[in-house]
Amino acid sequence: MSRAAALAFVLVVVGGLVLGEVFPLSRFDMYARAAGRREGAVPFVLADGREIAIEDLSEFSALDAQALLPPGMPCSMEYRVHEMQSWILTHPAHAGTTPGPLRVQVGYRVLSIAGGRLHERRVLVAEGRAWPR
Repeated sequence: MSRAAALAFVLVVVGGLVLGEVFPLSRFDMYARAAGRREGAVPFVLADGREIAIEDLSEFSALDAQALLPPGMPCSMEYRVHEMQSWILTHPAHAGTTPGPLRVQVGYRVLSIAGGRLHERRVLVAEGRAWPR
């Protein structure tokens, strides 16, 4: 083991002992705030009313990728939202082409538990057109 690696190891261990459970030394910070949540958002994509993977579509038009983030609600799947945004931005319709035949809607299932039951409501955040792949 190199001196730099040994020194870094010692600094991390001492930092963890002195600072305790704080980011980035915490073992639990990623999920610590989840206990207080009352609801959570799970993204979905519809093409003509049927659920579909965003990767099964291309040549997007009038679909605002920046509008996909959940509006003021916790979402543990933001990595997926960023993947969806990237896909839409890298697969746009070409200028002057006819919009795709599929009506595409992106939204969230907002899930909550009340009275011992799972409740779901849907919130749409963006709409546009696309072609199937």
